[in-house]
Amino acid sequence: MIRKNNIYILEYLLLIVFVFLLCNLFAFKIYADSESNISGKVTNQTMNGSNVEGVEIFLHISDLSGEILETQKTLSDEEGQFSFKYQLTNSESTMYSIFVEYQGVIYSNIIQPEDINGINISVYDAVTDDSIISISSNAILFSDVDLISKKISILEMVNISNSSDLTYTPNDNPMSLIRFSLPNSWENLQVDSNLLQAQVLQVNLGFSLMTNIPPGVHEILYSYEISYEDSDYIFNRSIPYGIDSLKIFILPEFMKIDDISLGAPEIIEFNKKEYSIFEVKSLEKGSDFQYKLTDLPIASFIDNLKNDFSNIRFEYMSSVILILLLVTAPLYVLINKKKQQL
Repeated sequence: MIRKNNIYILEYLLLIVFVFLLCNLFAFKIYADSESNISGKVTNQTMNGSNVEGVEIFLHISDLSGEILETQKTLSDEEGQFSFKYQLTNSESTMYSIFVEYQGVIYSNIIQPEDINGINISVYDAVTDDSIISISSNAILFSDVDLISKKISILEMVNISNSSDLTYTPNDNPMSLIRFSLPNSWENLQVDSNLLQAQVLQVNLGFSLMTNIPPGVHEILYSYEISYEDSDYIFNRSIPYGIDSLKIFILPEFMKIDDISLGAPEIIEFNKKEYSIFEVKSLEKGSDFQYKLTDLPIASFIDNLKNDFSNIRFEYMSSVILILLLVTAPLYVLINKKKQQL
């Protein structure tokens, strides 16, 4: 009797579990296939700024690789409000992004499925006056020196600041692009930035960014190499925008800066290397700076010999030795034969 009751209890529990799983599956089906609204508001943060009615707003649904799965478009109403209808998916591999185009400038916001309402997109009136932008900080790091190739590796980080309530946007004049000066004989330039849709244009004196600068501080990171001929190098740069703080990091074991106006450097250790840090403040727009790097390493004859030896491709060594033997062996036999005749 007890055994029969246990069987009934087990069957009852299995039935409860089955009903629970079925309900959850049905609920997930409803959740996954339900149509929801994604809504928000476009706000012009410029004081006395233009109206944001009729602004184009795009919803991009993409996977983690960035491939766009679906795109929708709508217009904001007289109060800047907007909404989309979309098929809600319970997937961590789906990304939702809102893009707003206002006065030729793109603003974006990545959203989560649980935060689909009350989205606020800030936009700003656009101007072409570059006086609203400046460089809040510029760090120049002389990260490495190759004495064989006579190249110096340099890494720079620039924080470009727009403290206004306007977005700077370049016009058709190439000089309106965001410009960065580089020293003479630069090469192997690499640029990275957190600015949206920034395009890099290389020119003889440096590079330019084709991009807009909204309010805030934006980071630009770039690296390059310069070549030197002897133990001295004149590092010079022009300053298209004012710089609040310029810091120069050098490796004392490889070089020095010959400029007493910089004062005594601060010594720090970074990435297992010791650096001397010099700081210059308040560099004016349109000015330039120039520093002389001294005591740069020059390769000796032994250094070059070691480098040449290290570049030998040893997989060909046996063939080279065989050729040398084939060439020198007959010569050796001929010399010995002449000696015997004498």
